[in-house]
Amino acid sequence: MSWKKNGFSYFMWLLYTVAVGSGIFCLVMLRGRQTGYSLPICLLIGCACLLAAGAVVFFLRLFAGAASKLRANKKLSYLSESGLVAALLCTGLFLCIWNFPESLTGDGYYELAKVTGEQGVIQVVHGAVYLYLQLLHIVCLLFGNKIALGVWLQVILYLLAAVAFYFAVRRLAGVVSAIIMLAFMMLSPFLAAEALVLSPNILFLLIYGMALYVASGCLKKSDCSMLRYCVTGIVIAITVYLDIAGITLFVFMLSVMLVRRERLRTLGICFGSAIIGFFGCIALDTVLSGKEFFSVLMAWRSLYSPEVFALPVIVCAGKAYWDMIVLLLIMSLGIFSFRYPQGVERTSVWVLASAALMAMQCFQITTVEMMGFQLLYIFMAVLAGIGICNVFAPAKSASKETAIKAAKIVKSDTIVKTEAVSAPAAGVRFIENPLPLPKKHVAKTMDYRLKPDEKDGFDYDYPVDENDDFDIL
Repeated sequence: MSWKKNGFSYFMWLLYTVAVGSGIFCLVMLRGRQTGYSLPICLLIGCACLLAAGAVVFFLRLFAGAASKLRANKKLSYLSESGLVAALLCTGLFLCIWNFPESLTGDGYYELAKVTGEQGVIQVVHGAVYLYLQLLHIVCLLFGNKIALGVWLQVILYLLAAVAFYFAVRRLAGVVSAIIMLAFMMLSPFLAAEALVLSPNILFLLIYGMALYVASGCLKKSDCSMLRYCVTGIVIAITVYLDIAGITLFVFMLSVMLVRRERLRTLGICFGSAIIGFFGCIALDTVLSGKEFFSVLMAWRSLYSPEVFALPVIVCAGKAYWDMIVLLLIMSLGIFSFRYPQGVERTSVWVLASAALMAMQCFQITTVEMMGFQLLYIFMAVLAGIGICNVFAPAKSASKETAIKAAKIVKSDTIVKTEAVSAPAAGVRFIENPLPLPKKHVAKTMDYRLKPDEKDGFDYDYPVDENDDFDIL
């Protein structure tokens, strides 16, 4: 799905440029200080990276025509997409098995979820954590208290989350962006390591991916029913209740205003159903926990209360550092490729969602258990894919202005053809009309057998005297 470029789009592009450029400079300086490079040298290296990204975009634009021809072949495109998706999923599964840890981490959740002689899972305020403990407890009930089974559960949830995000991103940002996002999810050592740690982050990624897929259905179709918007609002409400990061889903729903203003009424229905659904989740929690409604609501509010502004600490040591370097370098392509799709763009909504998530992290609204770095990494991977997709965008896109011009051309062409039929220009030859036409009108002359000089003999008027008033009694 594409949105029309406007002033807000360019503001989001500027924010994107500042964020990507700052990230590259920070990582280069971090590595430069460890290796003994001075600050000016690190700044030169960062500038060189950005200039190299611009040169790569300029070079790849030479193959934009070949990419358009490849997209035109629908059968080949679908086969290539299916093959790449299957290969990436298999590779991700293989890497998870290959890197299966000998010493398992996250045993704190396992200790809370394993089957013991006491009662079941303890009640916790955080919805996603409680749901994950319940799921892990069910696995222990079915297969026994084995922590390795919890890791396999993580792997399955991670693959399902990758599939859910793939289809959601495919709707919102296109096939190329979805494939690149999936490649980062399957090949990233950072996310692969997170998938092998017992934590509720991967389960929430799956829930968020499914909710994003449902929300993308409302944005993709122009004739969605009211029921679909109500269901979408309820799904978003459940996601927000499980973790505050789900509130970024409203960013994607707000983007409806940039597509069709006539959907504002249905958007209000979506937000209204989301509010009802959220309080419904609080009511259900009240029934299950046996507490009061207001106390449950205040506990949820206090869990996500904002605190003093502070930049979140991101671990950049080891493999995670190179993950971020590669991701930011690919994202830098989007700085220069933003201009190529004429009249449309797909960047703003993802930049706004990433900014909202980062703001929640800076104000410590997100919890310690679920900081949201995995979700932010996926957003950044989508933006990297959009940047590459823009490189191979056609030179002229079917924007609204282009469509209006085309309609005017068709209208003027119709008028010209009508005038040409009535008064054909010199030298223009039309093909013979194969359809049957009415006979041509021929003027007829009245032909009588009587001669004009014989007409006096055929005067049938009876002679009457002018003074004869026979019609008066």
